[in-house]
Amino acid sequence: MMMLFSLIAFVLLSGFALIYCGGARNCASGALVKKQALSILPVIFILSNLLYVVPVSMQVVIYDDIHQARNLDVQSYIGYFPFALLLNIVFILSFSLFYRATIATFRLRLSFSAEVQSLPRLIFWSTLLLFSVICAYMVMQLSGKVGGVANFILLGYSVTEQFNSGGIAVVGLPWLVTISLLYLTDAKANGSLSRQIIGVCFLALVMASFVIMGRRGALVGVGIALLTIYHFQYKELSVKSVIMLVFVGFVSMNVIGLIRGSSYDNFSGAVNSLNNQIDNVASDGNLDIFYTLTKGNFVTPFQSLPNIIAQAGEDIDFQWGGAALKGVSLLVPESIWSERPEPLSNWYMRKFVDSSAADNEGVQFYFLSGAYLDFGVFGPLLWGSIYGIGFAAIGIWFARRLHSPVHIALFGLFVGNMLNFIAAESVAGIIVFAKSAAAPCILILLLTALVRGRSGNGTKYA
Repeated sequence: MMMLFSLIAFVLLSGFALIYCGGARNCASGALVKKQALSILPVIFILSNLLYVVPVSMQVVIYDDIHQARNLDVQSYIGYFPFALLLNIVFILSFSLFYRATIATFRLRLSFSAEVQSLPRLIFWSTLLLFSVICAYMVMQLSGKVGGVANFILLGYSVTEQFNSGGIAVVGLPWLVTISLLYLTDAKANGSLSRQIIGVCFLALVMASFVIMGRRGALVGVGIALLTIYHFQYKELSVKSVIMLVFVGFVSMNVIGLIRGSSYDNFSGAVNSLNNQIDNVASDGNLDIFYTLTKGNFVTPFQSLPNIIAQAGEDIDFQWGGAALKGVSLLVPESIWSERPEPLSNWYMRKFVDSSAADNEGVQFYFLSGAYLDFGVFGPLLWGSIYGIGFAAIGIWFARRLHSPVHIALFGLFVGNMLNFIAAESVAGIIVFAKSAAAPCILILLLTALVRGRSGNGTKYA
């Protein structure tokens, strides 16, 4: 009964937080500011959190058990789920109050857009070309072991092994997506229809490759990024349209998860194999379009919080900030720092699942699990204030600059990465995002800051 009450309280408070944070744009004034950015960030964040918390908690309420894809002793920590939900309530409340208060504090800054200086065209295109060459090299490095890019894509879902052992080259594909988005947003800003078509076609090709490889997480990120870019740069989407698109996308990702294959001989064979798998799944009655909510991606991460609560102070020592600091070490590639501290996802895998797990094997680690591991019951409260202020600052910064194509692309990527921010330790999740998806945008913004005032031939977006 306690579990049911805790879950109801969590859902109700999350609903309040959606309305409260969603109204943050009312604090802003000025027609030039993209005020909806102030609502989108907290709303997507809270909804993503609900996706990871509610499904697994519902299983505990209904069955007093959890579907396990990992070898974990569920009964050793299932009694701590109500307390985990209570800590999540503390986080949501703290996050909402600090987010709205920060927006209100800086509302005067939101009365006008920031003037954004772009890179001179030669430097901009040279930078994109440089990243393209680097991406091509990294993709060739990844695919060289299997005989080329085509064979790499045709590995299907088994390509995960190549990503796990690919080292720094794994950022090649995320950078490729980012470059495509930068190309698309720049083409739209400069009114080039032909380049927009080229950008869309290239993204479609990349996404088709992700479908064959079963890279659902990447597809979700790109899809959300494209919706965000379309909303702010092309045409505002209605709430009804967003709900419909999200539902169709969610169902599609579940279907891809059910039909994905381990490998294929050729591209025509891949298409035929996927079609046959759809027929087989449908005829067997196994077309569970919501399986990710019952035994898929959204079930595992949150379990780490009640498990950490059950073990902390006894089998596990509190880290007092040390766990978060270890995440900073991800800034340095393992090829350079061989003794780099292992991420919490790998530590959790070895501690609770398989003590002999390889370095590239891990379990998705819920972001508040790291907060509790560092500071106990005070962790979610502290994280709520940090996330509230941090998300508000990010929202304000972007809202004043979404008339710039680079900022629109980066904002889309940030929103598209929201699920990963929930299912990863906080500092590590931010660093991985910066190294992978955001790196090309960050470099362009840094170059822009360096040449600002020294070059008069760049375009100003004001």
